[in-house]
Amino acid sequence: MSLGDRLRILQMLEDCPAGSTLAAAGKCVRSDVGDPADAILALVCAGQVDIDIRNTLSPQTWIRRRGQGVGER
Repeated sequence: MSLGDRLRILQMLEDCPAGSTLAAAGKCVRSDVGDPADAILALVCAGQVDIDIRNTLSPQTWIRRRGQGVGER
């Protein structure tokens, strides 16, 4: 994932503390390399983004910046 894509996704989530969907965050990815979902899931694996996996993974799955959950900050 490019540094620019990483920064755009993290900034979008910083600006929206309630979180966003995978689909909306994917629109921040400008790189032509790979799938936007791969970039977002890389941030999940790196511990920078939390993902709601209580339901099936889909474009409507919610993500948020780590530390911005309910009661956190």
